[in-house]
Amino acid sequence: MRTVDVDAMKMHCEIRLTDEDAEVLRNALQKMLNEAPTVEAFPEWRDQNIEVPVDERCVLGTVTGKVKGVICQDAYMLVCYDHESREWYSFEEPEETVYVRWWMPLPEPPEAIGNGTEV
Repeated sequence: MRTVDVDAMKMHCEIRLTDEDAEVLRNALQKMLNEAPTVEAFPEWRDQNIEVPVDERCVLGTVTGKVKGVICQDAYMLVCYDHESREWYSFEEPEETVYVRWWMPLPEPPEAIGNGTEV
């Protein structure tokens, strides 16, 4: 997906242009779109009855159960899947197994800007 300034494009489109000017504008807009940074699509929710994570990286899950003494009902939480025991556990309390109905991979962190201290 590419981000586009729709208002700016609308402003340019409302101006009456000659065919030559329209072609120049079209080429400039195409160049801008080609050079625009892309945005990764956000991961979709996955049914844990159909698919589980391939490794033990943490994912975002909807959790039902007791975590740190608090009863949760479809709460969003960082969870991990243990392939050996075939159980989900809370990232915060690894010794507590939880019931996860839906999960999704976490997006990649943003790239560092400048010297790596800013985001």
